[in-house]
Amino acid sequence: MERGHHKSETDHQRLLRISVDCRNGEAARAEMALYAWLRDESCPATARVMLAAMWARRGKLEDAKEILQGVYEQEIETWRPSEVQLLISVLIACDLVDAAKRLGKALYKGYGQYEEIGKWLRTMSVPGSVELPYVSEKLVVRLAEQLAENLDVLGSLVYAQKHEPRAKSVLMLRHAMMRVVKGEMCETDELLCVVGLAELAMLAGDHRDVKRWAKRGLKIDPYHARLALLLSEIEQTYAENVARKHLAAVARKHPHYPDVRSALIRQKFADGKTESAKRKLDNWLKYDPASMLAQQLRMKFSSHYEPELEDVREEEVAA
Repeated sequence: MERGHHKSETDHQRLLRISVDCRNGEAARAEMALYAWLRDESCPATARVMLAAMWARRGKLEDAKEILQGVYEQEIETWRPSEVQLLISVLIACDLVDAAKRLGKALYKGYGQYEEIGKWLRTMSVPGSVELPYVSEKLVVRLAEQLAENLDVLGSLVYAQKHEPRAKSVLMLRHAMMRVVKGEMCETDELLCVVGLAELAMLAGDHRDVKRWAKRGLKIDPYHARLALLLSEIEQTYAENVARKHLAAVARKHPHYPDVRSALIRQKFADGKTESAKRKLDNWLKYDPASMLAQQLRMKFSSHYEPELEDVREEEVAA
């Protein structure tokens, strides 16, 4: 145990104390403390990053890379912005460009509405930062206030983005909605918000957030068809399992919802239950031959069907 460390001390307090040593010219002492901590299995990722930063400054880049292995692949939602910024700086120094780019996007996703974060990303030339659509915190706050007063417009705003998505508008709306959903509201309004957030997350390609908001919404309404469908569109085992459960529940309550029927049939084809899927699709087309969705499915899975008799005859004549 390094000098000055007490068992009652939290990881954050310990890191602060070591940081103070660095600022007070006790870098060697701080490095020794971090290195001793590194041997402990409970050593947090943030301590590894701090030690890697010290080594990187001294040109020990390979050593820094070694202790960062696995750290930059972790989820950083609980990290403070300054901790993520330090990690990104070290990754850039170690020429780990892809990791720096991914974390730059993650930092922007969580704190991009703050002007200083956007400015830091640009100043540091974080890989991918020039591609990020920056939004003003003032605009986000104003939009959040407007939405809180009139949530009825949310559906129209999300619908507009689905038909003509703009990265900056999607981002601003997401940040504003996340502010709104933190406030007190009835379940009806909360469901409206989380459905909107799930839709916007899907537009942004943020499947982790789709899962997060859909899961929250389905706790309020287990039969919500759109949320179950959003989950089914994510190519993740966990989401697929959750989607199966909720799609089945929605199908029992609303057996004739076209989107739900389509999702269930696609699921059966994916599971290799071809005959069952074909029966369901054939029945759908039998009772609703004009359904565009059913026709599209029939075309998509045409390879699972035997050639029509007339087609076979035409092939025989041609032969």
